[in-house]
Amino acid sequence: EITASQAGDDNYLVAADVAQTLTVSKANQTITFNPVEDQFFETGSFMISATASSGLEVNFEIVSGPATLSGNVVSFSGLGTVVVSANQSGDAAFLAATSVEQSFEVNTITGVDDITSALLIYPNPASDVLTIKTQQEGVSIELLNMNGTRVMDIKANAPNSIAHLSEGIYILRITAGEDYTTYKIIKE
Repeated sequence: EITASQAGDDNYLVAADVAQTLTVSKANQTITFNPVEDQFFETGSFMISATASSGLEVNFEIVSGPATLSGNVVSFSGLGTVVVSANQSGDAAFLAATSVEQSFEVNTITGVDDITSALLIYPNPASDVLTIKTQQEGVSIELLNMNGTRVMDIKANAPNSIAHLSEGIYILRITAGEDYTTYKIIKE
């Protein structure tokens, strides 16, 4: 409640006080939690992030699936679908945000005999050019980062420039029909 007063002076009498009541409500907030890419079990864990429009810290919870959580680090305990929830409970100025869930698959590196029987990958480690030779028909080849995100498509039986990529470990995913196999590639 706010009261306005005027004490008057030699020319004016005291004015009657005028009171106003204001109601201040907590503000709404929302969570931005972008979709999570499918993950490779062999990477072991990865970090997730989300933001609240209030600027308050977002907390995470494993809703279901073969994973555990420590802060914002998700660790894999098996294969399958994982559902993660992002939450923000609010404070004196903000209401609790509506929870946002994201799901992703934890996959494993599998071997495919037909693909690997006639496969040559060189050089590895590579700095500028990567070549994958195969006699298998209908093969699609992708280069993924360690989070499982595709960074580029690779052409079979041709040199592929990887000079633009950052140094680190990448996963080469070679697919034939519904079967696939993966290899670690080191970019120097």
